[in-house]
Amino acid sequence: MVNSAFELGPHAPIPDARELTNPVFSTELIDGKALLKRYASQLQELISNAIEPNICYEPWFMASAIKYLGEESCPVFIAISITSPEKDNTLLCGLIPICFKKRYRGVPVRTITLWQHDHCFNATPVIHLDFARQCADQVLRWFKRDCSASVMAFNLISARNTFIESFIDHLCSSPLRSRCWYYDRGCAIKARQRNASCINQLSKKTLSEDRRRLKRLSELGKTSWTQYESNDDIEQWIVEFIFLESSGWKGESNTAIASSRKDDNFFRAIMHAAHRENRLRILALRLDGKAIAIIIVFVSHRIAHTYKVAFDEDYRQCAPGVMANIELLRRADKWDDIDCIDSCAAYDSSLTRRLYVDRIPLCNIAITKPFTVGSLVAFAAHAVTKARQHLQSLNRRPQH
Repeated sequence: MVNSAFELGPHAPIPDARELTNPVFSTELIDGKALLKRYASQLQELISNAIEPNICYEPWFMASAIKYLGEESCPVFIAISITSPEKDNTLLCGLIPICFKKRYRGVPVRTITLWQHDHCFNATPVIHLDFARQCADQVLRWFKRDCSASVMAFNLISARNTFIESFIDHLCSSPLRSRCWYYDRGCAIKARQRNASCINQLSKKTLSEDRRRLKRLSELGKTSWTQYESNDDIEQWIVEFIFLESSGWKGESNTAIASSRKDDNFFRAIMHAAHRENRLRILALRLDGKAIAIIIVFVSHRIAHTYKVAFDEDYRQCAPGVMANIELLRRADKWDDIDCIDSCAAYDSSLTRRLYVDRIPLCNIAITKPFTVGSLVAFAAHAVTKARQHLQSLNRRPQH
């Protein structure tokens, strides 16, 4: 069994933002291990009071990522805090994991990017809901005055976020240059109207195809759905998923979890952590007791995030991976602690558009210092992306 992470620091009393008098904002760069030790007691509190909570930055998730995935990319964290000299209190009010890179879009330009490891499906910074404007100001000041990079690229972040809105507002009156790219990710939102449900948002054709696939499988043997329970042996589920994923094309192309020791260690650690934190949901489609599709979901702040899906390619004609997604939507309607199912997949996928009819707006932002090579590269990249999006929209238009 893999140890989930290094030890977190002691739990110190957490100051209330409203109690801080004459607050002074400060920005510092801190490595992951020091962050978890110094701010252990405040991390979960910050996420609970964030403009938009991010499961990827919760201590149980982030600690494993830093331990097993952080060595190659060497992430550091922009920590924004408020200090009240009168009460000698410090409150963590903003957290942004970053990496320093030597190239941007293939061009040798010193760049700051958000830390996005292969298992990160949301890179939105965690910002206290009371201090969006101040945190945006602090980050831009730091980039402009104290940072040697000429490009700061924020990718895979929420577009409906007061911190990002404040960020863009500040840029409008700043000598810094910026370019934004907007796109969507598929999701399913429960009860958008009375008696609405995730499964009822699917088309009749999609549901009919699902019933036909299940009937076809039933002709091959006994089919059943099993769901992970909190008292299950989590290690058995982990082994079963890794075996199923490795048996398909990911195993052949060396992109399966088992193909990389660091990914394998991280996956086992994060599954055990999610099990301990009661954040885990797993569904398995079985044929004569053997799993032919497994879908793993992490739950946080009433959102279910579809983390991993694996299926047996011997049954690809029955699309067991699609069936697992549909069963997830069907069961999510009965889960009282879930309001939204995030597909964690781009909306331009035909499968995502068919199953996850709602959208989560996302954006990428490139901020550059004026009169630098980085500003020219960002401008060119923005123009190319806009042209590509326009061509894709033309290709999706119905032909008459």
